[in-house]
Amino acid sequence: MSMQKTHNYEMKNESFVHFKNYDDLMQAYLNICNAALERNKDRFPFKQIFEAARKQDFVRKIEVQIQEYNKTYVMQIKNNSIVCGPHGECGSCQCDGKWFVSNRYLFSVVQNPKIYIQNPARLNWEWMYN
Repeated sequence: MSMQKTHNYEMKNESFVHFKNYDDLMQAYLNICNAALERNKDRFPFKQIFEAARKQDFVRKIEVQIQEYNKTYVMQIKNNSIVCGPHGECGSCQCDGKWFVSNRYLFSVVQNPKIYIQNPARLNWEWMYN
């Protein structure tokens, strides 16, 4: 079950976005990552990343843990975009790695989307390499 694109957040003041839940924060973060990838899809290294992902026999799944929250997600690249959904209660987890990310980092990206979309190298792509 993938998280759907939503914009369920509100401005508390000019520099802080308040989300009703972490699912919305995570989706807003992914929307920015995907916009950055789409805008830069023909540039190095993003073009090569997607070509490599398409050539893989399996799709790499990464468990994402927001450090200040006890819910986890699973993130992967599918059809040239990053998708995410609840990790769920899997007794035999099939994830290929785990990425710990801070709430502060996610908020920073969501508060400044233009910076990250214009320069995707500023995004944390560590989850892809672990």
